[in-house]
Amino acid sequence: MDAGNTGISGGCQTAKLLMDEYVQLVRHVASIRAQIMTALQHEEPTDGLERLVHTAERTKQHAKDAFLTHVQKHGCLLTPLRSSLTD
Repeated sequence: MDAGNTGISGGCQTAKLLMDEYVQLVRHVASIRAQIMTALQHEEPTDGLERLVHTAERTKQHAKDAFLTHVQKHGCLLTPLRSSLTD
């Protein structure tokens, strides 16, 4: 995703990069979950995918926390986007 499409205005490149990382991880988790659904439909084992999605979820949460921590300390984000990320 292009940093210009994250909803972040202003000039904080760090916030843009952190948001981009988070968005990529959200997509990664969704992709793994889709693979799990496909495996289930074909009655294939999902153990490896379940472990992978668990690890990806933790990584995604760390990325979200890093983004929110940066924004809170730096104050570089518009309020509407901040509210939607903390819900």
